[in-house]
Amino acid sequence: MINQVHTNCKDCAFAVYSGKTQTECSAGILERYKKEGAEIIEVYDDSGKEFFVIDNRLCSYHREKEWAKKYSKSELLNIVKSQTKSPYHVMILYREGSSKEDLGTTLKSLAEQFNPPNIVSIISMEKTESIYELNMQLESIIKKYDDKFDWRIQNILYSETTDRQAIDLAVDGTYFKYTFPYYLVFESGFEVPKDFTEELHNSIMFEGKKMVFCHPIEGSMNGMLVNRLLHRKHTGNAFNIHIEDKLSAFEEGIKSHIFKIEEICPSIKQK
Repeated sequence: MINQVHTNCKDCAFAVYSGKTQTECSAGILERYKKEGAEIIEVYDDSGKEFFVIDNRLCSYHREKEWAKKYSKSELLNIVKSQTKSPYHVMILYREGSSKEDLGTTLKSLAEQFNPPNIVSIISMEKTESIYELNMQLESIIKKYDDKFDWRIQNILYSETTDRQAIDLAVDGTYFKYTFPYYLVFESGFEVPKDFTEELHNSIMFEGKKMVFCHPIEGSMNGMLVNRLLHRKHTGNAFNIHIEDKLSAFEEGIKSHIFKIEEICPSIKQK
């Protein structure tokens, strides 16, 4: 029996037919779902047309043939691939004593990702006589990636501000300007593995994982992932209570949506 949640390949632009029988998916998505354990069911309609149904999955690649007519076959797949990549926000913790070289390492690794961030916030906690001069130095590094992502600098002037409080300020500073489902945190100097965002993408799209929080690598803030709407709902880390503790206390059934980042993106284990 087919679940209520499913994807019908019948009129998809990527469905390949031999006569009235679908033989494959030109985007290779059926094989990806099979690899991840999804059930692919062969069905037919009243006209005798035979096609596949991906059970218990909503295929993000499904596009109606009428919509696809405005694109050439050579560009259609690239357009849909781009459309399926989730936008996200990255926050880089640039603490007192961080080096400009370390920041450059982290930014370069983000720019070279399968899915670069849409917006990067450098959370600068460095104390200096001239914030303007510091910001010009930081800007000279991040401007190299103007073609990859938007960016901003969040200066933290109060020395007692914690990492979590600084993250809340960065979320508040972008909330109404950008739309993205989640944000990620990395420490300046951390080199994000090249496979990181592709693993994240595959976990969401093909494995059907719905993460609302991912614990970072133990002993660091690297890889912490937080759902943006739930951050807002629970006022982030306000009142010195971490967002993950609020989620566990107030969101029913949340345990199945909380992971370690290594469970979602195995490549980060190497770091």
